[in-house]
Amino acid sequence: MTNELRDDDLGLQPAAPSSPLADMRAGLFDGIEDEIAEQEEEFRWLNLTIDKLDLPRFAVKVRFGKVPHALLRRLFDVPKKKQRAQPDWDLQGAVTLLLEACQGVFAETPDGDRYAFNRTAPDGEWPTFADDWQTIAANLPRGDEITGPRALIRRLYDDGQILVTATAVQRHSGYDETLLAGN
Repeated sequence: MTNELRDDDLGLQPAAPSSPLADMRAGLFDGIEDEIAEQEEEFRWLNLTIDKLDLPRFAVKVRFGKVPHALLRRLFDVPKKKQRAQPDWDLQGAVTLLLEACQGVFAETPDGDRYAFNRTAPDGEWPTFADDWQTIAANLPRGDEITGPRALIRRLYDDGQILVTATAVQRHSGYDETLLAGN
């Protein structure tokens, strides 16, 4: 006895060799490698719109990548004593998570075209929160008042949006919200 499944094991009638059904079953996996690669690329990134910058001509979005487990543990596995001493520990951890996970900020037109969120080089590389915060700030009203990458995130997002966005990045990385909740 073998462990091989046959058409009749699945409740399917065997197809005659000359049947179009036989050809369909034989070609079922044709090109699947390309489809899987495309889907893997799509699931690799999390593109989220910054609500404050959702404009009629384009939406400003941030591409977040997955974050490693060690970073999540370091940020959110905080002892109760430190939680009491620093009441906004979860918000600070969430800001750090967004800094670390940001892969680029871009503008997306209604047609789906994407451009770097950089007034002087829209066809260049997408700026990131950590490395290019000054480029992003230069495109914002009163951007010269932003003093660093953490201040940039606080300008782009309200506190609640920071926590919601960090939770989305955490879930995208394969974790549920219990880490962010401090459990």
